[in-house]
Amino acid sequence: MKPKTKFANHGIKCESAKMILTAMMAHKDKVVFKITKGIESLFKKNKVTKGMFWD
Repeated sequence: MKPKTKFANHGIKCESAKMILTAMMAHKDKVVFKITKGIESLFKKNKVTKGMFWD
């Protein structure tokens, strides 16, 4: 499947695309940080003790 052809069938034209890996990784890091802090906040609010549990 060729994306340019597939998109063109739907009226979308893609001349070029560029990936900037450093920007993608920075965005990923921000998202992971926010999710982690949100989970920590929920644990604290609900008095949950975090830990690693192994069999």
